[in-house]
Amino acid sequence: MARFLRDEQVSNLTIDPEILSELVDVFANRKNTMPQNNKHANQSIDAFLNYTIRFDQKGYKILNKEQFLQYFLQATDVERLVFEFDSIDAIETNRAVGSFIDLRLDKNENVACFLTVASDDEDWVNGSFSAIKETLIKCKNRHSWVRNPYVYFLVQGTGIFLGFLVSLWGASKIAPMLIIENSFLISFLLVLLVFSNLWTPINQRLRIIVNRAFPIIKFYRPDKDRLHWLYQAIVGGIVVVLSLYCLGIAFTYVGKMLGAFVGGSGT
Repeated sequence: MARFLRDEQVSNLTIDPEILSELVDVFANRKNTMPQNNKHANQSIDAFLNYTIRFDQKGYKILNKEQFLQYFLQATDVERLVFEFDSIDAIETNRAVGSFIDLRLDKNENVACFLTVASDDEDWVNGSFSAIKETLIKCKNRHSWVRNPYVYFLVQGTGIFLGFLVSLWGASKIAPMLIIENSFLISFLLVLLVFSNLWTPINQRLRIIVNRAFPIIKFYRPDKDRLHWLYQAIVGGIVVVLSLYCLGIAFTYVGKMLGAFVGGSGT
């Protein structure tokens, strides 16, 4: 490991084409101030700077800024960005000495995103780390406000309340078909029992949806992602309407079935 090192986990960032271009420029500038420049002044290549982008289940390692931005803009779903800078000494010694920088950004919440800078020169480490951090601060978002236990508690409470309303609605559909004492209460408890057993997997799915809507790292292309959100909203609205319609039919069917067993109005 190099003598001086600074690293930090990064999160709650929105990476757009402008920020991406600025990050590439910052990495290029740090190459020009690398402490090994004097040592390798006679060599045509004194360091390697490359970028990796994974999108649409494919990955590419790139050396060119323009191509990097082109892939970012044309991708349907950007999954990961990696910036890697290694001096010749770092490559030859497997980063035991020399200078290197790693910046890894991944929208998968199970993958740690981090910035690492190391070198034999402490000033270069501090300068590089600060320069990249200044750029990352510009793209900080407020997703941490959503990804917290209080929001999950709110989702839990809202789900329970909606489950109560659905149970009342279901009971109003089922009870008229039953000729028994306290038919509404029995129908309500029956629907509530079914909902309570379904709520755990539903709640888990809702958490996944919230985390995907507000990821730790968000890759944003204005022309594509804005329309993508509109498409998701339309599809989501259609799904909700169809789900309520199907539930209404299901409650009516259950009421008829129960009425046939315990005695009903026959309608």
